[in-house]
Amino acid sequence: MLVAQQLCVHFGARSILKDISFTTPPGKFCAIIGPNGCGKTTLMRALSGDIPFSGEAKLHGLGISHAKSWELALLRAVLPQASNLSFPFTVREIVKLGLTTGVAEERDKSDPSELCELALGQVDLEGFGNRFYQELSGGEQQRVQMARVLCQVWQPLLDGKSRYLFLDEPISSLDIKHQIQIMGIARDYVARGGSVLAILHDLNLTAMFADTVVLLNHGRVFAHGSPSDVLTTENLSQVYQYPLAVNTTPKAPNIFVLPHAASGHRSTAELPPG
Repeated sequence: MLVAQQLCVHFGARSILKDISFTTPPGKFCAIIGPNGCGKTTLMRALSGDIPFSGEAKLHGLGISHAKSWELALLRAVLPQASNLSFPFTVREIVKLGLTTGVAEERDKSDPSELCELALGQVDLEGFGNRFYQELSGGEQQRVQMARVLCQVWQPLLDGKSRYLFLDEPISSLDIKHQIQIMGIARDYVARGGSVLAILHDLNLTAMFADTVVLLNHGRVFAHGSPSDVLTTENLSQVYQYPLAVNTTPKAPNIFVLPHAASGHRSTAELPPG
């Protein structure tokens, strides 16, 4: 279980996160959403153990602020929002970085080379192992990093504990096919006993794939609960400060979100010909 209680983050005199409290049960997909600058990435970095914070955060009872790096590496793998490399690594070398903790080799008892190829296959990059990372497109690089974190926590359960994928905007550079593919990989990880904490901007994909949603606004939790509880017209319109309409499909109560046309603008269908 991932637990945050009154978690606060300050950068100098500036308060970024204020009294963040929520719980994510194991075996669930939790999405963190909210407008730009609301503190999503800062929260992910705090829960990953990358930056100091006050309050409390625990992963399966392990205090994140005091845990050793190898202890956290056994339980969670982190996909950052961006990864910049200064040296020419091959794709295979990048993916193998997920194995440097010894987690996969010693605890999962899997062959490292086989794991790399399996992970690349999952993200639709078969045959890319010998290519240089810097030569790939932004979307391909993002999928390479996803393969890396999958290798680190390949088995969703370790000693009966659910392992976590921490994903910061995992689909931001991807086309629609690969967006659905990566979200499907995360959903499958949950189905096999793992857990996912993901920062997302696409509200429709959030509704499709998440079990729980944390909606942030100005560094605070504005709402937390199921997609149907959090993704409401009132909540989203207030937080994003834009008129949004939340609807459901006719045959099943599947949520989808549409932006209303901004006042004073007309669609191309309404414009006169010529």
